[in-house]
Amino acid sequence: MPERPLKSLPPAVRLCLLAAALGAAGSAAADAGPPFLSNDPGTPGNGNWEINIAAMQTTLPGVSSWQLPQLDVNYGLGDRIQLTVEIPYLVGSTSSEGQVSGWGNAYPGVKWRFFDQGEGGWQIATFPQLQTAGSTATQRAGLSLDGPRLLRRSRWPALWASTPSTSKSGTTFPAMDRKSASSVSSPGDA
Repeated sequence: MPERPLKSLPPAVRLCLLAAALGAAGSAAADAGPPFLSNDPGTPGNGNWEINIAAMQTTLPGVSSWQLPQLDVNYGLGDRIQLTVEIPYLVGSTSSEGQVSGWGNAYPGVKWRFFDQGEGGWQIATFPQLQTAGSTATQRAGLSLDGPRLLRRSRWPALWASTPSTSKSGTTFPAMDRKSASSVSSPGDA
């Protein structure tokens, strides 16, 4: 990997990364939320926008990648429905492909909170998303996948835990390497 990978990024990507870093300086006391690996059953509310810009690094043997930026744009359609799209711009380095950059898999979807007992009670949502194909360059490097795939997900708070957490379950069609996923995530998992 080059010594200065950030200097090789387009200026707009560097600006988004800077904005994400400066935005992270404020207090972030959330149970969970996009664009993290976990999510919550909440929605932004009717007519409200929620735009998250983040960065994430992944390092594995032979592969190192950055999501610069990782964009997550949400719009509230009523108080219980959220229209969403998540997409990362990937910058990576692999032992086989060298340095690669391009758009990763996009995830447009709709979250519907169909059960809501208020802030202190149960909130349950379903969150189907469509995974689109990543760019050809990032697919060739193994940083993104082909598509489309339907991701069927559900979210609910784990009220039995001593710290706030969110439970989730889901299935992917057509199946990827793992045919279904179930896990319990806490804020520290994101």
